Amino acid sequence: MISAILKRASQLLVDAEKKSKDMPENDKETLIKELIEELIKEQMVQKRMLGEFKDMAVELNNQYKKIANMPLGLSPEEELELEKRQKEKRTEKTELPDWIANSFIDPMYEKFDTARIKDLISTYEGNYKPDDFQVGLHKYQGRMTDEEIKKLYEAEKSRYEPAVNKLKKLLDFQKAFEKKFEQIVKGEFHADTDSELMAKYREIEESVKNISEIIDESFKEAEVHIDPEKIKEMLLREAIDVVSTPTATKDDRETALKKLNGINANVLLTGKIISQLPPDEVAKLNLKKIPHIEKLEEVRGSELFNKPEILSQIKQAIKLQFPGGDDEIFEEECRNNPNLRLTITLANNKVISFFSKEKRSEKIDYIDWFIANPNAPIKGLGEATLKLGFNSEEENNKSYYAVAKPHAKSFQIFIENLGFAGFAGQTEKGEYKHYYSRLRRFPSDLKFKSKNLTNEKEESFFKTINYLCGEEGTVQDMIFDGRMMRVSKVKYSGQTAKDNISKADPEGLIMEEIDQQNKKGYVLTRFIPESPAKNNQVFYAVFEKDSAPEDLKEELAGVVSPDSSNLHSTSKKAFSN
Repeated sequence: MISAILKRASQLLVDAEKKSKDMPENDKETLIKELIEELIKEQMVQKRMLGEFKDMAVELNNQYKKIANMPLGLSPEEELELEKRQKEKRTEKTELPDWIANSFIDPMYEKFDTARIKDLISTYEGNYKPDDFQVGLHKYQGRMTDEEIKKLYEAEKSRYEPAVNKLKKLLDFQKAFEKKFEQIVKGEFHADTDSELMAKYREIEESVKNISEIIDESFKEAEVHIDPEKIKEMLLREAIDVVSTPTATKDDRETALKKLNGINANVLLTGKIISQLPPDEVAKLNLKKIPHIEKLEEVRGSELFNKPEILSQIKQAIKLQFPGGDDEIFEEECRNNPNLRLTITLANNKVISFFSKEKRSEKIDYIDWFIANPNAPIKGLGEATLKLGFNSEEENNKSYYAVAKPHAKSFQIFIENLGFAGFAGQTEKGEYKHYYSRLRRFPSDLKFKSKNLTNEKEESFFKTINYLCGEEGTVQDMIFDGRMMRVSKVKYSGQTAKDNISKADPEGLIMEEIDQQNKKGYVLTRFIPESPAKNNQVFYAVFEKDSAPEDLKEELAGVVSPDSSNLHSTSKKAFSN
């Protein structure tokens, strides 16, 4: 490989020297730039081909192992005959240098060289290929009918054909592997990238640099560790693959330019950087500092009919996460409810998240249709963008009411990320299609001790709760940092947002506990997942003494009352997610 690179570099230098002999001095600088650019393109191709070669070597090893463990189905005599023929055909064996064999190919290559693979294929196929003489003899003697003979050969074929197909696939792959190796050794690569593609690549480099700096700054504020260089390398790898792939035709070139333009879209770059983190860390990001995330606020429901693409995306997300028919209910509410206001977050015109707000009393807004779109092009970003509609100085002085299922993701987001507190465990029968817990967010709720811990104290807090809550379903008293709290372990067993659970069910203990603690003057302030895994089923509930103003609690009681408005009549008015 090194000799091939040096050989190519030497050739470029020779060509450059010839061109420069009769060239004006001012043009030589341009020639040097072209030479450097050509070398860069060569390196791109070399890097890509070596990466492909390594991937092929790993796959070849895997196929060798599959064949080695595959029952041959041969008789001892056939095995001996096969080995004999194999020894006679050693000259057909393809040799690989030691450094390749030692680096990528294990010793099983010796067992499965090209000659042996061909012999195995021939032997297998011979086992189910009809013998005309034997067929004629069996028919003449009346021992087998045509149908019986056909079934016999079909049975033999079904026995050996899978092995033949695997061997043929291995043979084709091995030939491709050897060809790739030969190309690398001989330096048979061509960087025919034209200047326009290269210019576009440079543009992408600059975009990556700018976006990385912006994201790096946001991650610092979020106290999330990232490796900027690793992210840059990941982002540029795709562009390098496009630039280094030969463009033989005009269509190839246009396709390459289109791909590069797509890669260069800042929102895509932003999304790919963010996607390197787990969803729980993404949710900590301060997205207000990240450009190219568009937020539509205070959109009237009726205005969505002028944005059919967005309406369609929202309805599709509702179909996936809410009870059947709620997508049509949402459309009807948009058409008929003049008080409905929507907050929608978009990235590259794709809906990332959305929710609605509706004023229900002088100081309290009702939150509904709260979803992080599962079809969003940037995974894990929904939780983070939902915060855009709540976490601001203005929003912190407002009060909200919502309902959510404790076993659904939205419940955790409300409590853990948006500052809500649980004050009632279960809605009334018939109030909604399913049962939900009642949540609120008053300005005073944002000041609960458990919601304002430093990273160091958060770690100690979790360890203390984990130690106290050995058994689920029991409530333990805990004093932390001078504040009295009550904690409990909650465990689910695979329930999803579409499951309807009440406090009478075994999985509904937390709903009952919220009601019981509320009677004692406590509200649910934390719902901490035991692990960040997507399929986590264990949570730790934290209750603190309710310090909300009595006038706000009375106002909320009026909002919650079924007689107070048409809050519960036209829609399920609850979260899924």
